[in-house]
Amino acid sequence: MKNFLITGLLSGLFLAVTLTSAHANEPEQPAQRCDARRVTYLIGEYLSRSVRDEAFRVSRATSIKVNSRDLDPDNNRLQIRTDINLEIIAMYCG
Repeated sequence: MKNFLITGLLSGLFLAVTLTSAHANEPEQPAQRCDARRVTYLIGEYLSRSVRDEAFRVSRATSIKVNSRDLDPDNNRLQIRTDINLEIIAMYCG
């Protein structure tokens, strides 16, 4: 019984140390600044340079892309989707 208790305690301690050290090696993600909810009023507007600049400023994004198929995630980038007539149909961060 005593051996079982000691084995259980040692394995629990080993597991805790392993998970703690593995979690400590993960890089810390910067806080998300981009907030696409702040610019939803621009959906349906024609994407002119002034509308693009306003969306960039109001959303607090660090970068902006229009109709991009970039698969590199960036939570602080504002993505704008338009139709063929450059009317904004969606905006999101990522």
